[in-house]
Amino acid sequence: MAGSPNIDVNLLREKTDYKGRVSAHDRHVRDFWAVLESFSQSERQQFLKFVWGRSRLPSSATAFGRDLFKISEHAGALSSGKPDRYLPLAHTCFFELDLPRYSNRSIMRHKLLYAIQNCSTVDADATHESRSNMSMATSSNELDT
Repeated sequence: MAGSPNIDVNLLREKTDYKGRVSAHDRHVRDFWAVLESFSQSERQQFLKFVWGRSRLPSSATAFGRDLFKISEHAGALSSGKPDRYLPLAHTCFFELDLPRYSNRSIMRHKLLYAIQNCSTVDADATHESRSNMSMATSSNELDT
């Protein structure tokens, strides 16, 4: 297997492109990087598997080639005005994460961990289940956990 099993968050940050109205300076993006830094290596590997279908990063910035991690706006969360009710959405084929603008770091951590630990389908962007998940909001009861 190529790449390092230790996920270097700074390397991933360096190789990230922000799409649409998302900027590296946005509060929710800064919270995202802080949450990812707080994850164990195992959780970081799960995250990478969730967004890319792989559990290792390339070993260097050069080894990434043209592959860039992308962070985009979560359309469902944006249009609803209730981002805390949505899970993050990954597009493994594009190495992209649709990240809701969560109201705080704790909710972001909870939602990211839930997504990476409960998503077992990779490359299912065109399935009925995936299309349903794009508009899925969690119940308000889940926010209490």
